[in-house]
Amino acid sequence: MIIDTLDAITSDRPYRKAQSFDIAKQEIIKMAGTQFDPLAVDVFLSEEKVIRDMVNNKCHLPFPEM
Repeated sequence: MIIDTLDAITSDRPYRKAQSFDIAKQEIIKMAGTQFDPLAVDVFLSEEKVIRDMVNNKCHLPFPEM
């Protein structure tokens, strides 16, 4: 799923730091037709501003208290 891939790329992992939205976007575009349906990638790209804002908010929000 495209959003799962976006989240995985733009999130810190124990083995690497989070990558930028633009790096994730290029990877998603590269996988159109192999990993992802090209129509789904087109929808992702058509909503880029909203999705980019969501990623930016995710990266700047404090962690919730447990």
